[in-house]
Amino acid sequence: MTRKIIKYNLPFRAGEIQDGEVSGQIPKDATLLKCHIQVIVTTPVLYVWALVDTNAEKEEKRFRVHGTGYTLPDDSVAVNPDSGEFEYWDTVFGRDVIWHVFVSVS
Repeated sequence: MTRKIIKYNLPFRAGEIQDGEVSGQIPKDATLLKCHIQVIVTTPVLYVWALVDTNAEKEEKRFRVHGTGYTLPDDSVAVNPDSGEFEYWDTVFGRDVIWHVFVSVS
């Protein structure tokens, strides 16, 4: 087993969409450590850092990202926390918006 902390780019451009669901391929049983926005050239990009076994099979991990003050869809975990599909994970402080990140539990 080879364990490393790896940075993963999520296809969420903080300046281009209001909020929504994104996913990324991350090794199975990864420990999610932090979510943060880094500006690449002039585009804010959402990244996830995770402690992973680099030999583990990858799986799709889904994230929901909602901005403070934005209207949430009816099926959002923030609106329906008992859905069991997503749980709160982290808050990301962007330049103009604070993003709240939920991760799939299945």
